[in-house]
Amino acid sequence: MPAWHIHARRKFDEAQKNDLVRAEHALSLIQKLYNTERKARESQLDYDQRKELRMLEAKPVMNEFYQWLMDNNVLFFISIKL
Repeated sequence: MPAWHIHARRKFDEAQKNDLVRAEHALSLIQKLYNTERKARESQLDYDQRKELRMLEAKPVMNEFYQWLMDNNVLFFISIKL
């Protein structure tokens, strides 16, 4: 999994003091992605099995996250420090 989520998580952690509701929602979605990766690691899945798990569990979360970011203009707000 790309490291974007580490940077995004840090920004949303910082944003909690300015916009708790949206920051917590974003963090909950990121946590779901971490949970999928933990499941893959703990199950010692091979590459193809990880890919399948990610498509099944992480892709819908990513789609939801992307749509939420667009619907809430969050990318704009992050750039001006929620």
